[in-house]
Amino acid sequence: GGGGGGGDMASDILGFESDLGSSVSAAVRERVSETADPDVLVIMGAQYSARRQYAEAMYCLEAALDRDPLNVRGHYSVGQLFSLRGQWAAAAASFRRSESLAPPGREKGQAMYCVATSLQNLGELDEAATAYRQALLMWPNQVVIHFSLASCLYRLSMTHAHAAAMAGGDSSVALDFESNKDLKDGRVGETIPEATRKDPAAAAAAAAKGARTHAEAFEALLEAERLNLVMPMQPFALPLADLRKRILAAMADPPKEEGEG
Repeated sequence: GGGGGGGDMASDILGFESDLGSSVSAAVRERVSETADPDVLVIMGAQYSARRQYAEAMYCLEAALDRDPLNVRGHYSVGQLFSLRGQWAAAAASFRRSESLAPPGREKGQAMYCVATSLQNLGELDEAATAYRQALLMWPNQVVIHFSLASCLYRLSMTHAHAAAMAGGDSSVALDFESNKDLKDGRVGETIPEATRKDPAAAAAAAAKGARTHAEAFEALLEAERLNLVMPMQPFALPLADLRKRILAAMADPPKEEGEG
């Protein structure tokens, strides 16, 4: 399953169920029909999901939301199922619904964080960075959110650097792009001018945007490192070290200015 529109939850769920190609057993249907409490149905959905019985999980969650359309955890759990299937647009829509219904606090921040990761997986890096920042306002001092924001901003800065090089007439960066996962993961094509002719103004604007985004990535990384230091076992030490190395390498080797080389 790909991104899809993510606009209509009912059609997304139908698509999810048909995509799996497995029908829900009569026993599960009977158990669900006899369960009135939507929160119990959400728990049942989580149990089926843990056993990788995703059609049954979605059936339970659909029933939960039928009984209580405003169930925060129900929408969140539907988003998790869509994420497991790589249906990121549908996941983002479900997480947004959960966030909009959640009271202020951790649950709201968690849902917005999941909106951000879904957008990042769609390659919508600008929108993802905004969502990560919103998640931090709702659920502050979370190392995972600062780390994810830093990673997202780093990838975004690379797309700007690539755009600057292309607008500067450096066609050699096309080869770098093909081998660079950070660039390929982002929607670079939306940033790059269609023609690779030299455009000094566009190159300068993209380079400035890239430098600013790179600095923001490093700032988010520093905050993630600070928070990780006070955590037991420092669980993010290795991914943070790897991201630091990549950010610093890009700082040490900025895109060439026109006429250099």
